[in-house]
Amino acid sequence: MKTEELQHFDLLKELGVWDELEQLRKELKESEKFFSEVLEMYSRNSPESLIDFVLSNFLDRFIPSTLLFLIEDPLSSTLSPYFFRNLKPSVVFTGMDWYFSIKNILSPYRGPIQFQEIEAQIPLPIKTILKEHYAPEVLYPIRGIGGVYGVILFGSKVVPGPYLPQERKYIEKVMLFFSVALQNILHHYSSITDSKTGLYNHAYFLKRLEEEVGKHRRRGKGFGIILMDIDHFKLFNDTYGHLAGDVVLIELGRILKNLVRSEDVLARFGGEEFILLISDCKVRTLIDIAERIRTTIERIPILYEGQELHVTISLGCSYLHPGSNVTPRTLITQADTALYRSKQEGRNRTSLYKGGLLYRGLLHRSLKESPHQSL
Repeated sequence: MKTEELQHFDLLKELGVWDELEQLRKELKESEKFFSEVLEMYSRNSPESLIDFVLSNFLDRFIPSTLLFLIEDPLSSTLSPYFFRNLKPSVVFTGMDWYFSIKNILSPYRGPIQFQEIEAQIPLPIKTILKEHYAPEVLYPIRGIGGVYGVILFGSKVVPGPYLPQERKYIEKVMLFFSVALQNILHHYSSITDSKTGLYNHAYFLKRLEEEVGKHRRRGKGFGIILMDIDHFKLFNDTYGHLAGDVVLIELGRILKNLVRSEDVLARFGGEEFILLISDCKVRTLIDIAERIRTTIERIPILYEGQELHVTISLGCSYLHPGSNVTPRTLITQADTALYRSKQEGRNRTSLYKGGLLYRGLLHRSLKESPHQSL
């Protein structure tokens, strides 16, 4: 019987069937691996995390000398560049105004395209920028329901030679699912962020505050919120115009982002109001952060049409002590009360909500444990 089986095996090899089966097995294994990669892509919740995962997969197959992901926000049309040399983060050297010309050229294409195939269509100044700084060999349009909303530039491979057919095919497959995963992320972002400042919006902040209060009830750790309002903002708009006011809102959003921790929740709460949730902190930490924000904004000029404009903010802090039991709405009301006090006492200052006797007792104990100049 074994002899007969060996004869069948030899016959399969002679006919090439065995090699074909081996190839099918290899392709199935590759498909299973790629399916796992796709599932992982869809689990990522930020463009940065998604790009990092894609880079790790490129590393197993090829290394582009340069690689640029340029992503267009679907609401504001602002551009976010992610540039890499040999798959390591690098500095973007130029402005991105060239993107919109390239976007129009790439609109008819559905997959990767060789740079030389469209080179004649690219205006000379843009072509010079691309060649000098990014040296693209392959371009891929990031496409969604509304059309192209980004582009990926692949420089030549570190290992000499053009991209092989199977490598281009892999790029096409990965980028197809990358585009879908990225669009899902951006749509989620647009639903929870303020379109003008890019900060979280009012509704999302309330959701996160509810979660933080729930966590506080389970673990008993204190946290606080800081409500901020731009001083005399209506007068500022009347003096300099609403476009200048928009610039102020955008710049304050940028400054605030740079001042807070990634785990804290910063939102535009409405109009000229911003709000910040500081998790797992003491009263002193809350006040220190508020004062650092206030003094930084007071100090930094905002440039608008050649002018240096200055604004100040008033801040109101509310703190949920370990063991306390209040609602999210109550915390916001307390912060608003403290903010009103800051405005009544001359603006450009920080106030801490002090509340009734029980609250004052808890506050006194907290401040005694971590002394701070009273506000």
